[in-house]
Amino acid sequence: MKQKNGFVYVILVAVIFVLLLPIFSMFATSFKTNAELYGNTGFLPQHPVLDNYEYVIRNTDFVKNIVNSVIVSGAVTLISVVAAALAGYALTRFHGKQIKVFSVLLYLVQMIPAILLLMPLFMVIRAVGLYDKLPSLMIAYTAINLPICIYMMKSFFATIPYEIEESAVIDGCSQFKAFLLLVIPVSAPGLTSVGIIAFIYSWNEYMLASVFIRSDSVKTLSVGLSQFSQQFSVEWGAMMAAAALATIPAALFLVFAQKYIVQGLTAGAIKG
Repeated sequence: MKQKNGFVYVILVAVIFVLLLPIFSMFATSFKTNAELYGNTGFLPQHPVLDNYEYVIRNTDFVKNIVNSVIVSGAVTLISVVAAALAGYALTRFHGKQIKVFSVLLYLVQMIPAILLLMPLFMVIRAVGLYDKLPSLMIAYTAINLPICIYMMKSFFATIPYEIEESAVIDGCSQFKAFLLLVIPVSAPGLTSVGIIAFIYSWNEYMLASVFIRSDSVKTLSVGLSQFSQQFSVEWGAMMAAAALATIPAALFLVFAQKYIVQGLTAGAIKG
């Protein structure tokens, strides 16, 4: 039995190593000079340098791009969590024709590919004067994320017994206050899972950001990364250094929130 478990662990380690190999390659390439990039085919740099990081930080707006992504992703995450919690709770606890219509509309919205919404969103954003501004991305990302976030919270709230709120209401507490004081604390894993999904989507999204944003000062990191690829050449060292810098905030976010990911998704899958 121990030999079998040991063999399984070896296979898992090998699979994880293969999956993480591109990330290792990215960091290794970011420490190579241009001469070593094109003259040395080895995986690890022979003479590690920080020239690429220095170039990205001093000579480009990529640090500002990361700050813009943090602002956009943070706002989208906060709005998505609050809106999904309220809408998911309403879909779980209230019944009626309006609730059913809203639920069906959510299903229909999820079936529409984001690329089909590109032109309508662009026309609306431009008409209201938000073109080339960060709020345009916040609105678009929130609208695209909300359907799946709402259904995740709906499934999670369905696992929470209504008797918890009912006892509080009998004791004189309003339903909204019971929702805030009793349901929300129990729903922390589900809320965190919704926040992670909204954050990762906003952090990585490129298509809408490349269309809605033109000024270098308000570009997000996904668009900023594409600037290292020119028409006839690619600055591989600088691009890998920028990608490594872009990975750090998202990795730290996931490290602190990882314990809630499985809890939230598993709990939300029990009922639905």
